Amino acid sequence: MRIAPTRLPLLLALLLGCPSSEPEPEPPTPADPGVDPTVPAQAGQARAAVLPAEPEAFARAAWGGIAAEARPGDLVLFNDRVHFAVRSRPGHGYVGVAGAIIDADVIRPAGQLGRDTLEEAFVALGIGRVVAADRVSVVADGRDGGAAIVRAEGTDVRWTFVEGVIESGAPIGPEIGLEIVTDYILAPDRWALEVVTTFTNRGDESARINPLDGQIAAQEDLWPYVSGQGMDPGGSDARAGVGQVGKHGEAAMLLFRPDRALDTFGASDLLSSSGIELVAHGWTDIAPGESFVLRRFRAVGPDSSTVEGERRSEQGIASGWVSGRVTTPLGAGVPGARVHLVGGPDTETPRVEAFGVTGEDGGYTVRAEPGSYTAWATGVGADEIVDLPSSAGRYAPYAAAGVNAGQIAALNG
Repeated sequence: MRIAPTRLPLLLALLLGCPSSEPEPEPPTPADPGVDPTVPAQAGQARAAVLPAEPEAFARAAWGGIAAEARPGDLVLFNDRVHFAVRSRPGHGYVGVAGAIIDADVIRPAGQLGRDTLEEAFVALGIGRVVAADRVSVVADGRDGGAAIVRAEGTDVRWTFVEGVIESGAPIGPEIGLEIVTDYILAPDRWALEVVTTFTNRGDESARINPLDGQIAAQEDLWPYVSGQGMDPGGSDARAGVGQVGKHGEAAMLLFRPDRALDTFGASDLLSSSGIELVAHGWTDIAPGESFVLRRFRAVGPDSSTVEGERRSEQGIASGWVSGRVTTPLGAGVPGARVHLVGGPDTETPRVEAFGVTGEDGGYTVRAEPGSYTAWATGVGADEIVDLPSSAGRYAPYAAAGVNAGQIAALNG
């Protein structure tokens, strides 16, 4: 079995010659640690907490995967479906700022291999500035029965990685100096994390910004995915949702806004070879004393049908369910097949709607807009290849020891 290493672009070496002149921020001190993150959430519950320092407790609260990197002191949000980790202090990587989402996955049964593929989800202002938090805290831990909320408070700082890529010895853009607060909100019984960023201008002059959502993920384990286009995206720059789907059982991820389509960023090609994907939200002028609020969602689910269902619900698009069963010629159910729906409300211009994955009996249920569809079942069976166990996978170079020990235990059965 050949295992592809995580891609590290040669341009990273340029950073060594471009040290930042800005002082290293002090590690933020989380406030109330919230609930016990080792206790799973039940249906109707959402929780927020600080990851504990005690190794065994930490290993039970965190999860593994090729991109797992949460550490004690980082913050987690979780319900009975999904969990997310938010970095509480500056870290490694192309961005490395506090306040970024660094891990995400669906909740998996105890003893099953974690499959985190998210390296970093962050906010930038153009390609010269990134948003860095100097305080990350639990605002609501969910014990009141409502949503769990983690807040990251900070400002814009130089993006030194990009300065290295273009061999710039000086900042690409001027310091904007906005007060920037991001609330990560996870409601009970949801597959989507709501992300609300408020940009406030405390200065004396108007500030013009182009906020971007950036993401770095383990591309060797993922296919790109665009709503309505499927896993071979192209066409219009305006997209209802953009994300990735796993190749081998990793979760599907989708970024979308409830009020409008997403735009590709003009300079994306510059950074795409480094695995950095950027989505633009348009230029905005913020007058002195005024604020601009940006609201979007990051959905995580077992398949594209699940995350697309979250998008349609937020965007007010009606949807229903298509069910069926994939069988062999002898009538036995085929588990683990992907069932893609192609069609839609307009039969003249069919589109890729979403896919679901069949269960042990070969049955599937896919959420879709009302319309006429053709279901295509795809999958790769055993040939002259020795099958890996169902829990097989890799672990991350930056994950804590206890988390990787759990991954090895899962691989050992």
